[in-house]
Order: sequence, then C-alpha cells, then structure tokens
Amino acid sequence: MESIIRIAENHDLKQLLPLVMQYHEFEGIQQSLSVCEKSLAPLLATQQFGYILILEQKNRLIGYIAVCFGYSIEFAGRDAFIDEFYLLPEFRSKGYGRQMFEKICDELRQNGFKAMHLEVKKSNKKARLFYEKWGFNNRECFNMMTHSISN
Repeated sequence: MESIIRIAENHDLKQLLPLVMQYHEFEGIQQSLSVCEKSLAPLLATQQFGYILILEQKNRLIGYIAVCFGYSIEFAGRDAFIDEFYLLPEFRSKGYGRQMFEKICDELRQNGFKAMHLEVKKSNKKARLFYEKWGFNNRECFNMMTHSISN
C-alpha cells in the first residue's frame, strides 16, 4: 500500500498527538496532554532543535520518529538522538519501520550528522533486534543517566 514519509508541520499536531500519547502509554511515560503538546510545538514549528518524521497512509498518520539534534566531541560533529519512534501495532513488522529508518538515516547523513543515538528498553527484544540490524551497538561500558533540571 502506498505510504508517504514527510516532516511533520504545525497542522499535523491534531493527528500526531494521539500517537504520541499511545507511545507514552506503551513505554509507561507519565506526561499530561498539555505538556506533550507544548513539547511537540518547537519540533513542528522549526527544525532548530530537531523534527518529527511522520508516516501516512491514505491521509492517516500511522507512525512517527522524533529526532533531536546535538553535538558530540566524541563523534566529531553533529549527532542526533531518536527521542521517540512509534508505529501503530497493526503496521508493525510490515517494512514500514525500515522505510522510516532508511529515510531518517539518509537525511541525517546528507546533512552532515556523524552519529545517531537512541534508547530502548532492555525488555523490548523485538525493537533491540531491529536496531541492531541497523548497526546500533549497545555500549556496555556506558550507562545513560538522566537528571531532570526543570522546575
């Protein structure tokens, strides 16, 4: 079936928000709808901090990848962090994830990015295998640690 992959814009918020909330529920992320909406706004309005790649089929949003930009001394240049990646359950294991990853990798490479990072739950074996096929390596000697500095 014909699908379209494109960068999300402000007018996509209404369709995107329910998918983001489904992803948060799946991952056990506690975030209110209003905070989620405010968090998406900068990625939809400008590509300064990153962007959201969406997958559409018959004008229906069926998946997204949120990528945020950074810089790494270790990797000698710009890096990207896949913050969220979600496909509706009925569209998984049908090649759509591969299509989206091909698109995101090509775009980042063409724009001079040196590395791409992501987090995946240790218990999500299917996702871990998918990412390993794309060349992601578990850096056993490092642990990602987070400290929230917001009020």
